[in-house]
Amino acid sequence: MSAWLFAISIMGQACSMMFAGKIEDRIGSRWCTLLGCVLFDICVLVSYWIVNNFYLLLIVYGFIFGMCIGIGYSAPITMCKRVSRCM
Repeated sequence: MSAWLFAISIMGQACSMMFAGKIEDRIGSRWCTLLGCVLFDICVLVSYWIVNNFYLLLIVYGFIFGMCIGIGYSAPITMCKRVSRCM
């Protein structure tokens, strides 16, 4: 079961990284990271109630959880890229 959750969360992260850069450009790095963290916490909270349903758990704690990681992770990567250009 954990292998499925991990694989689907990586897939969700990859899918969200495609549009997370546009979100980060629009609302800023700090707010993009905060948005990803808040959505991440909401996924963990919701998974508490759906842990008995495997398919819902795959959707929420797998795919949506991975998308939240991608949204929160896109801003630090962009910031590192910007800082490395300045050096």
